[in-house]
Amino acid sequence: MTAQGKCPFVAVAVEVEECFLQCAKAIIRSKLWESDEWPSLESLPSAAKMFCDQAQMPEFDVPKLQSLLDEAYKNKLY
Repeated sequence: MTAQGKCPFVAVAVEVEECFLQCAKAIIRSKLWESDEWPSLESLPSAAKMFCDQAQMPEFDVPKLQSLLDEAYKNKLY
């Protein structure tokens, strides 16, 4: 799984036992391809905010976790 000379720290293997397809009409009604129907990105929480909300660990606040994520994205991804 090495890419661009970097090995991943963790890998996840998934074995699908059952898969359900979505109704085509539901996908069309979702307006997924109409960008003017998409929510504003400013209204969505950041990954750091979601992680902090879920983990509820006092040693991590959003700015600190965002800094760690930025560093990891810059230096530990491909």
